[in-house]
Amino acid sequence: MPSGRARRGKAIKRARGTKGTKAVVPSAERDPVFRAPLFQKYYATNVIGGLTEADFRFEVLNEKTLTDEGWAYVSDALVILNPKAMKKLYLLLEKAVKFHEQTKGAIDVADSPLSKKTVY
Repeated sequence: MPSGRARRGKAIKRARGTKGTKAVVPSAERDPVFRAPLFQKYYATNVIGGLTEADFRFEVLNEKTLTDEGWAYVSDALVILNPKAMKKLYLLLEKAVKFHEQTKGAIDVADSPLSKKTVY
């Protein structure tokens, strides 16, 4: 019987071919990834956050709720990245956004308020 890593590796290989999904980076250029047993994914419609004294922290937002003070976002998760991981994410996102806009048109973010608080 194959190890847990091998079983998960096979499942990920099958998932890569999922209909309707295409990676910007060809699979041969990616490092192998094994998903943890408690792996979760989140759908985000907004992200806020910024730099702390030691790292970068971003709230993953999807829903809004009405409070006594007005509308407020609901945070599904907090992503904490060290500076090296943040730079890698920045470069990956830059490449992906350029590809998306070249193939599908500009992404309008004028109506999305960016976080006024960029340092925590």
